[in-house]
Amino acid sequence: MRKIISFFVFSLFVVSLFYSCGSKSKDKDTVYPKYHYVSIYKSPELNANERIEYLMWGTMLEVEDDGAYVKTNVSKDEKITNVIFSKKGFISITNISADQKKTNVINSYRVFNPLSKMRGYVDEKDVIKNPLMKGVIIKTTSAANTPNLGSLRKKILNPFIPVYFISISEDKEFYQVIGYISKNYVLPEEEEKVTPMWEPLWVYKTDVSTNKNDADMIVLCQLSINRYKNTLAQYEKDPEKNAKNYTNVIEREANDIRIALDKYRGLNSEVLEYVMSYKYKLEDILTGGSSTSSNNEEVESAEYPEEEYEE
Repeated sequence: MRKIISFFVFSLFVVSLFYSCGSKSKDKDTVYPKYHYVSIYKSPELNANERIEYLMWGTMLEVEDDGAYVKTNVSKDEKITNVIFSKKGFISITNISADQKKTNVINSYRVFNPLSKMRGYVDEKDVIKNPLMKGVIIKTTSAANTPNLGSLRKKILNPFIPVYFISISEDKEFYQVIGYISKNYVLPEEEEKVTPMWEPLWVYKTDVSTNKNDADMIVLCQLSINRYKNTLAQYEKDPEKNAKNYTNVIEREANDIRIALDKYRGLNSEVLEYVMSYKYKLEDILTGGSSTSSNNEEVESAEYPEEEYEE
């Protein structure tokens, strides 16, 4: 058992040495949550009872390099040995059982959240590393697993999906993106139009916005819709008991959307129209359908330049 463990540790050390000879990145690596409510954990074991923070889609996390090393820990009864490999903030823990089989592997990144000042570890599967930028799909678009949209594996994606940009086609007409959309984060009447994205897809450049404010606004709107739907479900189960809480939540969400619209100026016209429509829906609930704000209120539309990625 110990000979096998020693050989395994030596192999990891050789791999670490090999990669350490490569060129160093000029910029610090970053990772971003692939969906809403990704967890930061206290330790790289990623234990559920050690969650210290939940993250929403689009939150930037800095990967912290605590050095390259390989460690082994053997349980007192020698039934389990874990081998810890660390390189440039990436940590891999391999648990090996006494019968000399790998029982499981836990991969994570050691991260720092500049917004909350929290430090911890995120599951490698829950994040995307070093995307080019973030944006949002703003039009119904064809998507395929190659830049050739004549591909047989083609699907239709409907707005509005926050996405990370992975690469750009040689002719700069297509973006490879991966995004997150779920029925939990759209209005009930939109649920049938939801097409999940489980892998990177290529879409037309003209069907996405690279305006960061558009992406952030859509994410806030998604989270607000989720809270609204949860509260609506409770209200419909017992209107008399939950009426007050339902009204309070609607008022809070409508106010938060107003504040966000004031903060995220220069939205794309499609994004602005969608968010305003949701705001009017909330206000109509509060006023019994007599809201006139849609006729009287003016909000600044998008004139801000979109981000352009330069290689």
